[in-house]
Parts: sequence; structure tokens; C-alpha cells
Amino acid sequence: MKFPGALSARVAGRRRFVFPPRSAQVLALERPLLFGKYTLLERVSVGGMAEVFRAKPLGAPDPNRYFALKRILPHLAEDEDFIKMFVDEARLTVQLRHPNVVQNYELGKFQSSFYILMEFVAGQDLLALQKLVRRQNTILSVDMACHILHEIARGLDYVHRKTDENGNPLNIIHRDISPQNVLVSWDGQVKVIDFGIAKAASQSTRTQVGVLKGKFGYMSPEQVRGQSIDHRSDIFAMGTLFWELLTNQRLFRGEGQFETLKLIRDPQIESPRVYNPKIPAEVEAIVLRALAGEREERYQWASELADDLAGYLTQLKPPYHRSQLTTWMRSAFAEDYDDEKLKREIYRKVNSADDVRRLFAESYGPGGDDSDAELGEATQIWDVDEAPEEDVDIDAFVANHTVVQAGGLDFADADLWAEAPDTIDETRDDVEARIGEALAAEGTGQTAASPTPQRAGRFEAEATDVTGVANPQRALAAIQSTHTREAPGLQAPPPPAASTGLDAGTRRRIVLAFVSVLLVAGLGSAALYMLLQQPAEVAAPATATLQIQARPAQGVSIWIDGVERAQGAPAILGDLAAGTYAVEVRHPEHEPWISSVELEPGASTELLADLSAEVEVTLSWPALEGVQVFVDGQPVSTRERTEATLALARGRRLLEAIAPGYRPFSRYVGLEVGGDATFALELEPADRLLIAGESADEVMLNGRSYGTPPVVLTDLNPRRIYQLKWGAFESAIGFPEMGLGTLEQDSIGELPVRSEEDFGWLSVSSGEDWWELYLNGVPTGLVTPIEGDGRIPVAAGAYTLSFRRGDRQVDFGIEVLAGEGTGFRRDIRFEP
Repeated sequence: MKFPGALSARVAGRRRFVFPPRSAQVLALERPLLFGKYTLLERVSVGGMAEVFRAKPLGAPDPNRYFALKRILPHLAEDEDFIKMFVDEARLTVQLRHPNVVQNYELGKFQSSFYILMEFVAGQDLLALQKLVRRQNTILSVDMACHILHEIARGLDYVHRKTDENGNPLNIIHRDISPQNVLVSWDGQVKVIDFGIAKAASQSTRTQVGVLKGKFGYMSPEQVRGQSIDHRSDIFAMGTLFWELLTNQRLFRGEGQFETLKLIRDPQIESPRVYNPKIPAEVEAIVLRALAGEREERYQWASELADDLAGYLTQLKPPYHRSQLTTWMRSAFAEDYDDEKLKREIYRKVNSADDVRRLFAESYGPGGDDSDAELGEATQIWDVDEAPEEDVDIDAFVANHTVVQAGGLDFADADLWAEAPDTIDETRDDVEARIGEALAAEGTGQTAASPTPQRAGRFEAEATDVTGVANPQRALAAIQSTHTREAPGLQAPPPPAASTGLDAGTRRRIVLAFVSVLLVAGLGSAALYMLLQQPAEVAAPATATLQIQARPAQGVSIWIDGVERAQGAPAILGDLAAGTYAVEVRHPEHEPWISSVELEPGASTELLADLSAEVEVTLSWPALEGVQVFVDGQPVSTRERTEATLALARGRRLLEAIAPGYRPFSRYVGLEVGGDATFALELEPADRLLIAGESADEVMLNGRSYGTPPVVLTDLNPRRIYQLKWGAFESAIGFPEMGLGTLEQDSIGELPVRSEEDFGWLSVSSGEDWWELYLNGVPTGLVTPIEGDGRIPVAAGAYTLSFRRGDRQVDFGIEVLAGEGTGFRRDIRFEP
């Protein structure tokens, strides 16, 4: 029996269950595992502190509903400070419910593992959108960028105004608004995620003085200056993100981290229209106001930014709608979207512990084989410290080992799990009905609760043939409005002064005369006082002392606010006025050490700049013949081992692994100073092609039947041409089709029909360094060199030959001729 849509491989004589192909940057599970009252279906991401899984509650009423389960990595389970930060995040975000904010449902602890259960968003983050358009040398449309920022602003305005059950403001500041922390789903929803370093009045952990939190390129000027921050810091970050979406450029990027901080501290913002002339003046004004260096000159609330964006969007004909973003997402990321549909077909059939046991039995046989050392822990169906005995009641076991500390998922609330309305499939009548209700509510003032006067619609639009009403986007915004109350600290403008009956000139002359009298009287009193008193010494303002230690001590230079103040360490600077300073310690052989410090009058402050600090990193990789592992392009010995513990310098590091017959693994990781990190370098087979669909026609490959789809063709040799027959489709296939990974029933009819004579043979060499090879953007799953007997069959035609590795890509144009060999040789050096 075979799990539909799954792949299989032989290990020690048994078939092992694995999931369909996915990005090499996602570390996949081999099969579902049980964790408390949830089934872990796949690992979505893993970092140095936590890992995130797609999960399902056992026995959930909706088999198509998924959640994201975020779990602390084992090596941080004993770190009390990190546990507090993790708990703070969960307790904070479990209170937030808004269509543009990812919802957290539950904070719990199962055995020794803390976890947060969150809303699962299938789609891409904004960083993926930016990378895609950069690779294509294109740019997002202005309308799309405005719509995305409008949704982000709505979500953050809700967060900024959120109160507790007693009406007290929570004063939540996200502090890390960046492309990685905004998701766009396949159905066009925009959601803010990751409140891991959010600041709120209720938190038990506090930011240390001089510690910068957040990604440098998206900080606000006041954040860099070390000043206290409020929600307007998030508005500046939104402005940065908006500018970058409109221009496809980075706004703040210096030669190093310190240069970047200097650019943000005193921002000189260039108009985005310099890079994208299609940006209207109205949009330019919005983004520049959000990026005002002084927060008093910015939008004071995210709702004001959202209102201005809505005003622009509603004047479009037709107005921009979420369905347009949906269409773009599914087209631009077609392969990823198809993968998601295939995964759902598989995962929807995993709903109970018995399903997990069944998959385990199909993969390894009944009960597994404890004597099989190669399988090891894979013979378990639990991902826990201590699994239950076979005859133990699972519900009782889970209940006895789980502590829910905040929130809690309740099946009785299943109909509320997805509160954001899905407008993609609405009919015209549905849309008009909702818009009509919103306009009626807006007319009665029921949705207005902004602390500033309501803005006049600067870009009012006439009725359109799309919706039949004026301002449909504004109406949709009104439907979803979540303004609740005015937060303290930023008061509304005072009411105009009552009329006195005097004209402005008369009032001004009266005031000046009165001030003159006071001034003369004051000067006379001061002179009399000075005659009667002995002159007092004026005390010099107290200075502060900064002592800096460094490792290494020799060869370092100390920079304060961009000015070099000392050579070597220790350095004692005793002539500094009290205040906040940017400190940078440089060494020619190390990455700069950067910090912000606040000096108190008369006090001495010590800093230790550990430039040579290293992070202990554990890497693991599969036991494959010919496997190679690299860190920052340098090889790691894999001889007779599948794991290595390395001491790596702090900062950004590139992890890679390659093996014959497997797609390369490539991933950048950020290593934190003083922290441990564990990374599994998992490689996916490159010799497989999934035929997806529900056709009754058999899939035939080289005259052999593989049954009706879905089927997975395995052990394919990339150096051969195959004859594929499926229903009415019959053609020879090689590259680029072999690199697609999946052929869908709906699209296979669009493929060209070829014979073996239509193919040529391609060999590629890139010199000493290896690169992953792409043909017209389609991965071959192969790395260079591809030569001699390793040359591959490619359909005749013109191609863009792309060499990708890390975040680098080098493109060349080639032409492959039918029946002939085409060779491409260049020395392409790789520097991470």
C-alpha cells in the first residue's frame, strides 16, 4: 500500500516515507511525528533559536485546517532569559486578533519543550517577492506595493492601539518590521508576523541599555540614537519597507553595519521617483512623510498612513483588489503554489495517531526494526523526550504531560479559527452588499475612532463598473476597521481658540507690550539681586568616562560617533559629555563590533568588545556517497562521519552540501554571539519526477506502466532521454522538463511534443568552483562540472544559462542545436 502522492526510497530493504520535493532551504521531516496533541507534518523553517512546523491537532473537525507550531530548540530549553522572551512573545500575541496579524492560539509546554501554536499562512514573505523581481530585473507595480502597505498599516494600527481587558493600553511596538516578517498568502492576505522582540508595557523582560534590537536596515532614527521609542518607530520602518518595494532598491545600506546606522541616524531620503518614475506624486508624498527623520513630522498613527493609501487606491479604475494580488502570487510562484496543493492532498489524510502509525508501518514495516542501526530514532512515531508505551491511552498521556500557559485551542471555536474574510470567490452581488453595509456604517460614524480629525478624501473616485459604488476600497477598509480607542501620549490637536473680538494685529501688539514690561521688570530685579549677592562659581558640567576592553587588544581602533578616538585597548575616554553614543571597534581581521551606549553624568561605564568571539555550531548531513559539505565556501571534512562541531566566527555564514544524484543544499544562517546552533543539511533526491492528477490513464515511461496518477518516477538518469506517454500526450523528455519536479495533468498538454532527434547535448564547466545549474530559471538539480559522460540532453533552442550559489547568480546566453553537442566553459569564481 502506498500513501497517495508520497515518494518512497529503499533503506535496508524497506520503503521509507518522505514528502514531495520542496525548497532546499526547508529542512523536511521524513514522515509525520506526534508532539503532544498535535501531528507535526513538515518543518517549515529552523533558525538558531526555534523551529517552526506545519501542524495539525489530533482529531480536528476540519482535516484541511493547519497550524504553525513554533518550538524552542533543545539547546535553549535551559536558557531562562530566552524562555522569558519566548513566553513574553506568546502572552503578548495571544491577545491579538486582526486579519492582518498572524494569530497565536496557544502557549504551552509539552514535557520539556515550550511551544507556541499559531495561524499557518501558506504563501511567501515579502523578501521572497523582492528576490523574485530582482532576479527577473522587474519591479512590483505601484498599486500592488500600496495595497500591501495599506494592509500592513491596518494590522499595525490595531496592534499599536491594543488595550488589555481593563482598557489600559498595552503600548505594543513591533520593532522588527522587515520583509521577512510580512507574509503574503496564496489567497492574497497580507499578515505581520514575529513579535519575538516586540516591546510592550506588560513584558517581564526588558531591553538592556545600549542594546539595539531589530534588523539594522529597518530601524528608526530614534532607535539608532538610543532614545526611547514609541509606535512611530514602526511607522518609519513601514516607510523604509514601502520605499524598497516601490524602487526594488535598499534604502539604508552602508559599507558596514556602522555606516548603515549612521545613514539611519541622520536620514537623507532620496525620492523614490528617482528609481521608479512611474510613482505618482501622491504616493511619493506618502512614503516621504512616513520616512520623516523626526517622529513629530511623521504620520502619528498607522491609521493615517492607511487612510492616505486607501485614498490613492480608491481612485484607481478599477480599484485594486485582493484578488489581483492572489492572481499575481499564484502565477509568479507557480511551482511553489503547485507544491502547496500537492502537500494538502497528502496532509489532509493525516488526522489521528493511527494515521501516523499506519504511515510508519508503510515506511518501515510493522513495529520497525530496532536492530537496524541505520534507522535509529526513525523507528519512533513521537518527537518527545519520553514516548508512551504502546498500551497507554494517548489522550491521557498528552494531558498528563502538557501545560497550557496562555490561550488554548478549543475545537468548539473551529468556525472562528480563520476570521479574515475570503473575498476571492465572492460574487458581484456579495461584494456590493458588503460595500453597501460599510458605507452605511461609515455614514453613521460607527467606524470612525481615529484620534485625529477625519481626513477628507483627497482622491475621491467616481462609481466604477467593477463594483457599482464610489470608493470601494475605502468601504472595504471600513468593513475591516479595528480602531478601538485613543492611546495616550499623542493627543489630538486642541480645539480652536474661542474668538476674542480682536483682530490678529491688535492682539499681537498687546502681547508684545506686555512682554516688554515683564522684561524690563525682570532685568531690574536681576541687577538688584547681583549687587546684593557675592558672585557664585559656575560648576562645570560633569563628564562621563567610557572604558573599552577589546579582544584582541592589539590592532584595534576605537570610534565614537564616527570619529576615531583611540588605538589599542584598553582605552579610557574620560572627557565625554553625558548622552548616547555609537561605539565601533575595528580590527583588520575581524568584523566590526558595534554597539550603542548611554553615559550618565559623573559615571564610568565599561564595555567589552569581543571581536574574536566564536559560536559553537553542530552540522549534520546524510550518509551519502560522495557528499561534500561547505561553510562559507570552505570544505568541511566528511570522511567517515555525518556530523561535525565547528567553532565559527559570529555573523552571517553560508552552509552548503552537495552529493551526486541530489539537489544541492544552500542556506545562509546568522550566528549569534555566545549561542549554540544546530543545523541539519538535508539533501533531496534529484532523480524524481512527480506526475500529478486524477486521470484514469496510465503513465507509461519507456513502454513500462507505472499505474494511474499520482505516481512518482524514480531513479531517473539525468543523462538519458525518456519516452513519456500519458493519455493523449506522448513525447520524448529531457531538460528542461526533467528539472520541473512535477508535471500536472492540467498543464502537460501545453508541453511541446518532441522526438529524440529534437535534443542536443550540453556540457558545462565553471572552473575550480562548483555552481548549481539552471536553464531558463528551471533547476536542473545538478552542479558543475557537467562534462564527458555526464553531459545532459537539452531540447534544441535558446536558453539563459544561470549559475547560482549562495545569494549570487551569473547568467549567460547559449543556443543548443538538435543532434549536436554544445559546450560552455568559463572560470567563474565564487566568493560568499
